[in-house]
Amino acid sequence: MRRKRSTSLLRCLRRAAGPPGSVFNVGARKRTSLDQLFTTICDAIVAMGYEYYREPEHADFPLGDIRHSLADIGKARNVLGFSPEIDLATGLELSIPHYG
Repeated sequence: MRRKRSTSLLRCLRRAAGPPGSVFNVGARKRTSLDQLFTTICDAIVAMGYEYYREPEHADFPLGDIRHSLADIGKARNVLGFSPEIDLATGLELSIPHYG
């Protein structure tokens, strides 16, 4: 399945049009709060065998900051042919090891 995702991504990138440096939002078509994102990242780290005990630190949101993220993937869908195939948790579990 990982090869399928890589091939799918490469196929999308080959379709890319426009000037270099174009920006595309990608997401799983599901609204995610910062608390949900924090928990999902922690769960992925623990699933890799690491221990993590911190609680999130809450503070007031700066003016104009987002509280929930729901990426508009329309441009990526239209230009690249992108369609999400995995959820956030799976994507994090697959990508986090590459940052460690």
